[in-house]
Amino acid sequence: MEEFERAFEKGNEFASGTGLLKSNGRWRLVVFPGNLGDNNTRTRYEKLGEALGAPNSFIRRYTPRGKPFDSLIEVLTVHTGSRKDIDLLELPETFHPNHGAMGWDYWKVYSDEESYHEGHGQAYRNYGIDPNLGASVIIRPDQYISRIGEVDDYQMMLRFFGGFMVKQMSPS
Repeated sequence: MEEFERAFEKGNEFASGTGLLKSNGRWRLVVFPGNLGDNNTRTRYEKLGEALGAPNSFIRRYTPRGKPFDSLIEVLTVHTGSRKDIDLLELPETFHPNHGAMGWDYWKVYSDEESYHEGHGQAYRNYGIDPNLGASVIIRPDQYISRIGEVDDYQMMLRFFGGFMVKQMSPS
């Protein structure tokens, strides 16, 4: 975790120099779970997905009524497994929400391996994340890192957003 924090001491911008994660006005929760092919890792990831997608989750609590699930806080995943080994429809919907007529959002889950079209992966190595431990990163809409924590520390995320967000709707 310290290596990850040091990687951003200079400027503190998550995507500094990469151009891959452009600001879209939303908060971002980037989950680095490690290898989703590992049963323990997959279990932790799925439990986090259940908590984030629950009717009383902080994401639903602060998202304005009638807006898509990911319109305020976008959840992204960068895993270390092969993209060929992961069936996105087997992951909790939180990590690839369905937008009705637009269908499933396949632009939320990324594999940290060489791309078919652009550059190389190596985010874990470049950011100093131990793939066996993972991490979760909360990024402000202006791309600055607000919080770095354990991959599945839902309570930390809840406390963080609860410290300043305004409740928009009653959890169902």
